[in-house]
Amino acid sequence: GRNAVAGLLLAACFAEVGLGTVKTLGGERPDNIKLYRSRNQGANWEAVGGGLPRSARINALVEVGGRVVAGTDSGAHHSEDEGATWRPAKGDGGPTTRVLALGQIPGRLFAGTDNRGVLQSEDRGETWKPTGPGVKGGAIRSLLGVGAVLYVGTDHGGVWISANGGETWNNQSEGLPAHSQVFGLDEHGGKVYAGLYSKGLYAWEA
Repeated sequence: GRNAVAGLLLAACFAEVGLGTVKTLGGERPDNIKLYRSRNQGANWEAVGGGLPRSARINALVEVGGRVVAGTDSGAHHSEDEGATWRPAKGDGGPTTRVLALGQIPGRLFAGTDNRGVLQSEDRGETWKPTGPGVKGGAIRSLLGVGAVLYVGTDHGGVWISANGGETWNNQSEGLPAHSQVFGLDEHGGKVYAGLYSKGLYAWEA
């Protein structure tokens, strides 16, 4: 998918580049997953991503304090040069961790993982450590920061929220179907929206 990061467009895909386009390849998953960058709103693209693991899918991209952070199937990575080169994270967000989602509140970045819950970083993705316990529901599929409140979408446990930087958590799944798989979270007009796999779109007052 495409992401607007630091005034650029970044596209991560199993792909090859055509003139002015990114073409996704069908068939078997290739061993060479690429990241592309556009400086003209998608009219033209260039391959970037030196240092990213070529066989690891890129699941999330976010900009924090001038640094671009990528969540991949082989951990978190960060770039200081608009995606041209990357370095792996240290600690719990390293290469053995599958990072599915990224989100932030002021002063803190969070990573949703496949089997290590929610991780946090206070140095723009350089190092990672666990948040407080309490989130249940399998893999962390989505993250959203609204002011100082962090929303977490899980694989089968609905939505959880923290108002203290991930120290403690409360479930906020009232009104959602049982065992909701929350693939997307967003905020608009004072409401938080949750996109569920095969079960529709739901909203709360933020």
